[in-house]
Amino acid sequence: MKTLITGANKGIGFALAQNLGHRGYEVLVGARNETRGQEAVEKLKAEGITAEFVKVDLDDLNQLTSLSALTDIDLLINNAGISGNIHSDKGHLDMEKSAFDYSTTDLEETIKTNFLGTHAVIKELLPHSLTENTKIINITVPVSQEYWMPLAYVTSKAAQNAMTFAFGHQFKKDKSKKTNLCCYAWCSCNRFERCKSWG
Repeated sequence: MKTLITGANKGIGFALAQNLGHRGYEVLVGARNETRGQEAVEKLKAEGITAEFVKVDLDDLNQLTSLSALTDIDLLINNAGISGNIHSDKGHLDMEKSAFDYSTTDLEETIKTNFLGTHAVIKELLPHSLTENTKIINITVPVSQEYWMPLAYVTSKAAQNAMTFAFGHQFKKDKSKKTNLCCYAWCSCNRFERCKSWG
């Protein structure tokens, strides 16, 4: 079995790589930065896991076309993403930043990475890279809650959630054995320690 995990060089992605690797999966470590990606691969190999680096830069749609060369992926986990600009006059990491303080540029940048980038990953892999029974899991968040609402981030995830349900509906309509799932991840990670913390 083979899995591609984006943003797998650290945090949630690396933990998933370890867990699945120990369950017998061959792990493709998707990351933007090759040095950090290769470091993660070496750590996994030291644990007896079969692992390989794959460049995945969600900000570079042209680069993502190279993913179509991959084959036999049984499990695709779209974990990579950015927090968006959560800087305010209160500090660099303002988790309570007002929704009214986000600019159009903030929204564009975050949606491009988290939604359009993830969409491009799936589209590149769909024709020839996925097995008949592939599961696609998108790491996202619910957007109907009220206690935490960074506008750029949750807007990008709302789009990702809509895509997940639309793709799932299409798989069912096409009588495909592929499945597309949301995984709502509320946990402590370093995604919000920097505005661009993936890969």
